[in-house]
Amino acid sequence: MFTYDDRLHLYRVNGERKRSVSEIVTSDKSIDEQRFYTEESRWRGSRVHRDTFDLDLDSFTGCENEEDALYVQSYKRWRDLVCPVWESIEVPRFSFLYDFGGTADRVGLDGKGRSLVLDLKTGDPRPWHALQLALYDLLHDDLPPRIRRRVGLYLRADGTIAKALEYKDPTDYDRALRLLRKAA
Repeated sequence: MFTYDDRLHLYRVNGERKRSVSEIVTSDKSIDEQRFYTEESRWRGSRVHRDTFDLDLDSFTGCENEEDALYVQSYKRWRDLVCPVWESIEVPRFSFLYDFGGTADRVGLDGKGRSLVLDLKTGDPRPWHALQLALYDLLHDDLPPRIRRRVGLYLRADGTIAKALEYKDPTDYDRALRLLRKAA
């Protein structure tokens, strides 16, 4: 039985702790994640994720932080232009095939009916985002891997429309699978 502890950010199967996408990504020694994150940016990302989640579920009542409102506005402008249809929004998943868990921000269809997995970012693009999105794609077994578009959505601090960056390099999956085997 698969369970997820949101407070501790832990994925378990039959009580046994399992690896997460974050742990797998940071196990790649070529990635220095700590260089790019501050405690402040982590908190901002969490707040903006919560607010965009509420926005997509039509339960948004406003932002706690005035600065966050511009990131949410950036997302809303992109969403209103692209008109995605979300099949899952921040739903924890577990891959029994690959033995890891994760929570993609959004999975669904873009406005043209193409399948995509999307990750919201309040910072700049980083090379490891492609790997993260490949792992999120592997978690969702409704389609074979590599068919779903992998999109990082970079929300802007000034409220202008978010920038969507599609990751297309097929070797991202090879790298993800190597890390999965190595970390097992």
